[in-house]
Amino acid sequence: MMTMRWICCVLGIAVILPGSGVAEEAVLFRFSRPIKVVGQAQEELFSVLLDSDVYAATRDSFPDLRVLDAGDRLVPFLIRRVSEPRTEQVRKIWTAVNPTLMPLDNNGMEIRIILKPEDPSPLALNFVTPLQNFEQQVRVFSTAEGTESMLVDGVLIFDYSQFMDVRRTEVVLPPTSAREFRIVIDALTSDQESQLLELTRSLRGDAEDIRTEKTTIQRRPFRIDRIDLWTEQADKIVHADKVQPWPVTDLKVTQDSEENQTLVEFVSRREPLTELTIVTGSRNFSRHAVLQIFDDKSANHADLETIADTTISQFQLRDFQEEHLTIRLPETRRDSLRLVLDNGDSPALSIDAVNAFGHQDEVVFLGKPDQNVRLVYGSETAQPPNSDTVALMTALARGIQPVTATLGVQSAIAGSGAQKPVDVKSLLNNPFLMGSVIGILVILLGWGLYQASRRIDQMPHGDAE
Repeated sequence: MMTMRWICCVLGIAVILPGSGVAEEAVLFRFSRPIKVVGQAQEELFSVLLDSDVYAATRDSFPDLRVLDAGDRLVPFLIRRVSEPRTEQVRKIWTAVNPTLMPLDNNGMEIRIILKPEDPSPLALNFVTPLQNFEQQVRVFSTAEGTESMLVDGVLIFDYSQFMDVRRTEVVLPPTSAREFRIVIDALTSDQESQLLELTRSLRGDAEDIRTEKTTIQRRPFRIDRIDLWTEQADKIVHADKVQPWPVTDLKVTQDSEENQTLVEFVSRREPLTELTIVTGSRNFSRHAVLQIFDDKSANHADLETIADTTISQFQLRDFQEEHLTIRLPETRRDSLRLVLDNGDSPALSIDAVNAFGHQDEVVFLGKPDQNVRLVYGSETAQPPNSDTVALMTALARGIQPVTATLGVQSAIAGSGAQKPVDVKSLLNNPFLMGSVIGILVILLGWGLYQASRRIDQMPHGDAE
């Protein structure tokens, strides 16, 4: 009798204990927004875009997002990345075949190139060379129907890697139908050499007590491994992820004098960011840049994780202008980000703004006539729903385009955080909980059998006949 009473107590406790199987039923979402559909006359496929309010309140991968009908029943839905058709210019590169070379009297050289019949018209030439720290002046002539004409006059190709990551070995050509080109690489004049001095002055800044200038370009034969030509062709992408701007706020720029670093901190609303662009009035600089995020799981939320490591630069010198101010990062949803710029001995950059860009998601669901649906979201414990989405995936695979719906005003759900009544059925279907109960019952049953055997041993026995 005692053993049976223990077994009943264990079963009773198992039914009322909250476990992992009731987490989904116990949760209440924090926010609700009506989904507005115009002219819904029949069952239709609908889509609604997620905005900053939804991103700010939801967790990664959206386990805490639902579409509910008027009776709070789950409406099957899918979350997919917003895409768009896009045409991109794809570069086609090929190498000049059998070029001819002739030295010139002024320490220069002349190169002749004849295109093959299947080659397209080039948009640029690229001189592939292993050399560093050089300057060379290039002129390009074209020959068509026996007549030669000037295409490019006096363009510099150079490498200034001794000072910073600045290199240009391409010569852009104007549109031409010519099939034969004559390239002249001339010796430098004193005017070209002064450009390097101008660049180094700009890098050092304006305040100088003593200035020593010298030309550091090494005078040596200009070696060319090959000459590549390239053109661009349109390539249509049917489903390309759409990239759109997302706002960032609370921009804070500080200087770390001990580490010679500029710290740029800013806030987003957990939108899926994929790239950042720095807005600055500074010029002629190259800086190592590290993008960090604050770890939400750390005890004091102060631990940092590096998600991007790159170099930003901006150069502007006479006719040469080049900038690389975009930082690409793996898709990231965080509310606090920090950019660290290493200044070295150079002046700190002026950071005017940070522009953010990223993807956008949409919810796709099947709506019925006269059906009122709403989007609920925001929970720390909700798990992804297990609903039948085969019809949705089939419709999208067949190219059926959803009708666009819109989200209404966000409102907080009253009583958020309170638990719903326990569903005994979900408890009994929980393998972890039932496994624990069975284990306890086995132990109690074994204990009961042991006690019963002891009592049997202690009972008086009759004399043997």
